[in-house]
Amino acid sequence: MGEPGRSLASTLTLASFAAASVLTIFASGIMYWATIATLQFADDQVVDKRAGTVIDVLQAAELNDGLLAHEVNEDNQGPRQIFMRVVSQQSAIQLETENMSALLAPGSFPDAKTGNWLVPVRATIISKDGKRYRAASYRVPVTAHPGEDAILQVATDTTLDNDSLSLFKKILMIVVGSALPLSALLSWYLVKRSLRPLERIAAATQHMDGGKLDQRLSLVDLPAELHELGSHFNSMLGRLEKTWSDLRHYADTIAHEMRTPLNRMRLDCEIALEKANTVDEFRGVMGASVTECERLTNLLQGLLFLARVESKQASIANTRIALGAHLAAIHEFFETEAADKGHKLTFVAEPGLAIDGDPQLMQQAVCNLISNAIAHTPSGGQISLMAERRGHDVVITVKDTGEGIASEDQSHIFDRFYRAGCGATVKNGGDRLGLGLSITKGIVELHGGRIALQSQLGRGTTIEIFLPDASAA
Repeated sequence: MGEPGRSLASTLTLASFAAASVLTIFASGIMYWATIATLQFADDQVVDKRAGTVIDVLQAAELNDGLLAHEVNEDNQGPRQIFMRVVSQQSAIQLETENMSALLAPGSFPDAKTGNWLVPVRATIISKDGKRYRAASYRVPVTAHPGEDAILQVATDTTLDNDSLSLFKKILMIVVGSALPLSALLSWYLVKRSLRPLERIAAATQHMDGGKLDQRLSLVDLPAELHELGSHFNSMLGRLEKTWSDLRHYADTIAHEMRTPLNRMRLDCEIALEKANTVDEFRGVMGASVTECERLTNLLQGLLFLARVESKQASIANTRIALGAHLAAIHEFFETEAADKGHKLTFVAEPGLAIDGDPQLMQQAVCNLISNAIAHTPSGGQISLMAERRGHDVVITVKDTGEGIASEDQSHIFDRFYRAGCGATVKNGGDRLGLGLSITKGIVELHGGRIALQSQLGRGTTIEIFLPDASAA
C-alpha cells in the first residue's frame, strides 16, 4: 500500500486561500490604480479650468496685458498652488507666476505640439524641491496678433493628492493584511463544513463488513455530487450483499453436493471392509466409488468452467462449424433416449448455416438443453431442435411441450445451482447439480452470443441461442 497523499481538506483550503488572496490583492491593486486615475482626472480638470481663463484672454480681439498678468498670478497662494506661464517667441509676451522658474523650468513641461491648437499635452513632473505637479501645455493662437501662437504651461501642486494617496495606501494595506488571515480561516471553515458529508461516508464504510451489507448510507442532506456518490455506494452494497448471499448459497450447495457422494463412498468402503469377502463384492464397491468420483469431477469441472468464464479467462478452440451436420449428430444421439421415454424428437435446420466456435463446447450447450427438455416433458410430449438464420445471427432453438417454468423462476433459471421444480428434475434424471443451464449460458456468451427463454407453466419452454452468423462472412 502506498503512502497517503496530501489531505484533501488542506489542499482545498490552500487552493481556496490562494484564490481569495489573489482576488483580494488584485482588487486592491485595481482600487489603488483607480484612485490614482481619479485624482489625476480631478487635477486635470482644475488645470483645464484655470487654463481656460487665460486662453480666453489670449483669444480676445484686443490683448489685455494687465488682465493676463492678473490671471497668471491669481492662484499663487493656498494649499494647492497653480503655476502658469505664457511664452511667445513672436511677440513680447513673457509672463509666469511669481517664483515659477525657481521651481518649474520651462523645459520640465511637455512640448505643446504644432498644429494641435488648444489640445493639452499632459504629464506629471517633479519640481526642483522634489514636489510632484500635474502639468499641461497648450498651443494657443493669439487673436490680437494674427499668425502668432503662444505656449501656455499650467501646473498644479499635487501634495494633497499624494498625502491622500498615502493615507489610502495605509488603509488598503490594513484591509489586505486583515483580509488574508480572515480568508484563510473562512476557507478552512468552509472546506471542513463541505467535507463533513464525506467524513460521514468514510465513517459508514469503516464499520462495514459482511454482516452489515444490508445497511445503507443515508442520503439525506448530501450535496448533489456526494448524493450521486452515496447512491452508487448503496448500489454497490446491494450488489455485494447479493454476491455475498450467492457465495454463501454456493458454498452451502457445494458442501451438500460433495457431502452426499463422499458419504456414500465412505459408507460403501466401511461396509466392504466389514462384510465383503469376494472379489466381486469389492469390485462392486469400487464401481460405485468410481461413479461418485465422476459426479464430483463433473461438479468441479463445471464450477471451474463457470469461474473461468466469469473472470474472462476461458478460451475456445475457434473453428468453423457446419451447424446442420453438428446438430444432426446431436439429434441422432438423443433420438433413442427420447423415444424410450415416449417423446417425439424432431430436427429441422436451414441449409448452409455455419458458426465459428468450439465444437465440443457447443455440443455440450445444446445437449444440456435437450437433456433438460427430455427430463421436464411428460411422456407423449414433443421436443423440437431447430436452426435458422435471423438477420446477422444464427438461432438454435430447443422447444418442448413439457411442464414449463413458473414466472417467478424464469429470472433465476440460468443461475448456478438453481433448480426450478427440482423434485421433478431429479426424479426424471435431469440436471441434478443445477449447473447445466449456467454452463450453457457461459458457453454461449463465450462465443459472443446470447440466450433467451420463453416459458409458460404447463405449456412448455422455448430456449433460443443467438450466435454470430459465420456463413454470411
